[in-house]
Amino acid sequence: LLTLTEDQLKRMAQPMCRSNLYDKGRIRGRNAFACMEGLIEKGLVRKEIVRNAETGGEIEKWGLLRDGEVLGELCADFDRAVNH
Repeated sequence: LLTLTEDQLKRMAQPMCRSNLYDKGRIRGRNAFACMEGLIEKGLVRKEIVRNAETGGEIEKWGLLRDGEVLGELCADFDRAVNH
């Protein structure tokens, strides 16, 4: 399972998102990345905490579960059909 840190995920996903993954919105002070907890509840992604070997701190990493991969493929198919 490929996992990415929040920064890696935002950097890769932002060009494909209409919502800003970095800035907190005016409503409730949340950015678009806040939906990740809901995706966990739906069984589409998982979050893991790994130890940073350099600092000894913890890093959150995110990965798609199988249902998330299937949904992502469907979204990519839709995007290709509409935008290309």
